[in-house]
Amino acid sequence: MLRVIIDREFRTLLFSRANIISIAVVVAIFLGAGVVGRFLLNDADTPEVTKFAVTTQTAPLEPLLREQGVEVENVGEATPEEVFAREDAPDAVIGGTAEVPHVYTNSRGAPSSQYVEITKAATVGSLLRQSNISPDIQSKLLAAESLSSTDLTEKAAFADTNFFGVAAGVIGASIILFVTMSGVNGIPVRVVEEKSSRVVEIILTTVKPSTLLLGKVLGVGGAVLVTNLTYIVGALAAVYISGIMPSLGLITEVGIWPILLNILIWVVFGYFIMAAFAGGIASMVSRQEDLSGPLSALIFAALIPFYAAVFGLQSSIDATWYKVLSFVPGFSQYFMPIRFGANQSGWSEQLIAYTLAGLAVILLSRLGAVIYERSILRIGERVKLSQIFRKAA
Repeated sequence: MLRVIIDREFRTLLFSRANIISIAVVVAIFLGAGVVGRFLLNDADTPEVTKFAVTTQTAPLEPLLREQGVEVENVGEATPEEVFAREDAPDAVIGGTAEVPHVYTNSRGAPSSQYVEITKAATVGSLLRQSNISPDIQSKLLAAESLSSTDLTEKAAFADTNFFGVAAGVIGASIILFVTMSGVNGIPVRVVEEKSSRVVEIILTTVKPSTLLLGKVLGVGGAVLVTNLTYIVGALAAVYISGIMPSLGLITEVGIWPILLNILIWVVFGYFIMAAFAGGIASMVSRQEDLSGPLSALIFAALIPFYAAVFGLQSSIDATWYKVLSFVPGFSQYFMPIRFGANQSGWSEQLIAYTLAGLAVILLSRLGAVIYERSILRIGERVKLSQIFRKAA
């Protein structure tokens, strides 16, 4: 009987008109974005060459500008206004003298500050070459013109983590949230539909309430999983079409397979932590209009941990509170994929979190089953938790 319930719930949700339209629209958007991205990226593959014009007075800077990859044209005694009036005008005109140049721009291309830096480097190099300073000292002085710094704060430490891993962790947490929200919305709606039409009274003559709830959880979960896998395949196809990821070998090169496996495990835990409990809570009401209150509470219970994990990522990923919450069921399904992707957590910590999440699934499922059993046949009234636990006592 359980198999029949699972199959019914799976087919009802997966092949519903709204779900099919949603899948078609989302996949079409992904593929369309991939095609558009391919054209845009192909246009961007041909880098624009920076073009400078030098006058007779600034001509000594020409070889040093060319060393920086700049295309240079000598315009003789022409003024910047005359040069920019041409159809093939350069990005910048260097006037003044070789010792004290002045950069003229026409607000096209890169910011004028970039052109100033290029001209500055050429001017410094020209002055050094005119002096009796050795080439070795010249190169060191030029290097000193572009000093860099290293920030050792937590934010900088975050920047040194695996970028692809962090991105995959955040995307994984988003997928977990989406799967959880789909279950939180799908299961309660199905429960209340059956209760309000009193079909559940007939069904419960042949099956136990706990079996019916389990069938709903597994059937809806399977439909949600297939739907989201379709979205993911569409997104990967779009990425492939756009040319961002030419082959799956890129995933292997960045070592992302363990992260994807970890995300898949947390998708399962994240769904089951909320699913059975959501079904039990929904059975306390008899009308769809009364479902908004319990649903809002469940949605906030999913959103708050997700936003805490994402917004605490950059500044607090090494903080004690972030580590502690990553072991707390309800939070761990969002925190742990991000920590694992950022190389802040290993498999040993993940196994501990899996165990705690598994215990939470068992406890919440049993609690949801008790609430469901004691509420599902109470038609026409809104059941309070105090009534359920009083009866249980």
